[in-house]
Formats: sequence, structure tokens, C-alpha cells
Amino acid sequence: MCTRAGLPGHTIAFRRRLRRSNGVGCATTRAPEVVVKLDAYAKWVWDREVNRTPPEQLRSWRIAWSKLFATLKPLGQHAVFETAALVVGRWEFLGGLVRGDTDFEPNANRLRVEAFAFQFLAPGNVQYGDREVLSALYTMLRNKPIHGLVPAGVANGQEVLTWWVGQTGIDAANHLRVDSKRALHVNCSLLADDLATGLERFAASLAEEPAGEAANRFRRSFWARFCPTTTPVAQWMKLGADRGLPPGDVVLHVPAR
Repeated sequence: MCTRAGLPGHTIAFRRRLRRSNGVGCATTRAPEVVVKLDAYAKWVWDREVNRTPPEQLRSWRIAWSKLFATLKPLGQHAVFETAALVVGRWEFLGGLVRGDTDFEPNANRLRVEAFAFQFLAPGNVQYGDREVLSALYTMLRNKPIHGLVPAGVANGQEVLTWWVGQTGIDAANHLRVDSKRALHVNCSLLADDLATGLERFAASLAEEPAGEAANRFRRSFWARFCPTTTPVAQWMKLGADRGLPPGDVVLHVPAR
């Protein structure tokens, strides 16, 4: 029995015909049958991933992600950029759920970051309501570390905004503030803690109106995240509607030019 990666957080087992090589390990003699029908895939997504209340889903992520960041914290400076990149990436994902995005135009990623940060992070720290700060975090500490390992300063004419990042050693009062030398201070431990708090605020807001439009936007957007590549979004959304997904339009959010 071998395994292959399934949907996020799961592993699907399947049988393969095997042969041994020098008595160690195994190799396949043919490609296994792993193709499933679209309707069967939709049923699997609905039953295993989407058919939960939004507050339940958010609180389960809060627990799981907090454990993830707790494992990175002891690594200190060896994991600060990874921590920051993951946190900002989560903002982007959650912002899509806030907005109800169902067609994920990359040019709207920053708007997704703002949607989550303004509503659910800024109440705890007003710096999350500063577009310059969010843009710097997204550019320096989300995109650059993911694609190129290290961040890069953000230039504005002849001035460059740099960073001062750590798991510890950044005073809470300076977190997300730009100092006189144009360096953005980021305490990654606080960044992760603020994400957990924001998730709870989001969950609590949706629990107030479990069948409200905000909860419906969440469910539609989360379902849309599982749309297979090349499958028309409208077709995928109809499969969700057939299973009880709240009705709504296919939403493509593109920032104003």
C-alpha cells in the first residue's frame, strides 16, 4: 500500500502494483488509477471540507495554525520570514472569504489582505488599518520570501523602506511601525497571535448571523477555492448549489485601475 497526497489536510490511500528493487523500497510498474469524476470530487469536497459552519471552520484553523506557528517560534531568526509569509498569506485567503470572492483574480490579492486586516485585525492594532504598512508587509514579507527566500526593500523614489523582523526582540509598542530610519518593525510572534485573535473575531461575527450574507459569502468563496483547474467557475458553483450552497453570483473582484 502506497499513498498519495489528497485534498488539504488529508491523505488518500490507493493500491498499486509493486515490484521490489534490490530488496529495498518499491516502484510502480504502471500509473495508478487516480482520476475521479467531477461529481464525485464535488461530493468529497462537500462532505469532508465545506459542510461545516463558518465559525467552526475558522476556529479549527485558529487551533491548527497556532500550533504551526508555535513550532516555528523556537527556530528564532531561522524562521522569521517563513512565519511572516505564512501569516500574510493567510490574510489573503481569509480576505477572499470576507469579500465572497469566487473567481480569484491575482491583481486583487492586496484587496483581500486589506479586507481581512481592516475588519478583524485593526480593532486590536490600528497599524493594520494603514495601507502603507499592509502593502509593505505583502510586498516584502509575503511575496519575496516565498519566491526568493529573502525579502527586499520597497522603494519610493530615492527612499527605501526596509525591515526589522524577529520572533522576539521587537517591542510590542513598535510592532508594525516605521522608525525614523525607514525600517518597518515586525514582531512575528505578535503577528501570529494577532492572526489567531482576528480569526476569533471573524468567527464571532459570523456566529451572530449564521445564515446571514456574510456567512453565505464565506461558504461560496471557500467552495470556490476547490474549483478544479480548467473547470468553469459557474459550473463548479452550480455543483455546490445542488448540494445546498447558498445562491449567489460568480464574483470576480478586480481592483480599480
